[in-house]
Amino acid sequence: MIAHPHPRIEVFSDIADFRQSRGKRPPLSALLALACCALLCGYRSYSAIAAWGCNDGTDSAHALGFTHHTPCASTLHTIFRC
Repeated sequence: MIAHPHPRIEVFSDIADFRQSRGKRPPLSALLALACCALLCGYRSYSAIAAWGCNDGTDSAHALGFTHHTPCASTLHTIFRC
C-alpha cells in the first residue's frame, strides 16, 4: 500500500508528451486529467467527454490548466489513438 499517493495530475505530468510542439495548446496532463474526470462521471465516448468538458466540467477544466477551450472530440481521438 502506498503511504502517500501522488495526485493524478502529478502522475499524468510524468507521461512524456508525444505531440509535436506546433499545435500543442493545453498540457497533455490536463487533457488526460479532464478525460479521467469525465470518465469518472460516466461519459464514455470522445464526443461525450468533449461535451462534458465544454458544458459541465468548465470549472474543473479551468482548475486543470485550460485557459481557452476544452478539447473537441477529434482532439481527444488524436490523443488516445496512439
